Amino acid sequence: MQMKPSQVNKKLIWDFDWDESEYDTGEFERWYVRRVLTRGMKADIIRVGIETIRLYWESLRLPEHIRYFWKWYFSKGAA
Repeated sequence: MQMKPSQVNKKLIWDFDWDESEYDTGEFERWYVRRVLTRGMKADIIRVGIETIRLYWESLRLPEHIRYFWKWYFSKGAA
């Protein structure tokens, strides 16, 4: 997947110095998916997409309660 600038909520990345040219890198995408899962809103999750979340799922370091929630969510057949 290539993250487009329109998919990125700048309010979630205010404390980091990412350039828009980096949005389509795997490093940014993995970092951004983690940020969305830990600090994002429903609209951010929709913009990123469940398939992108699944793509990076195994490599994400998430707080245990957030990982637990998403495991539960996926186990319910959601998305």
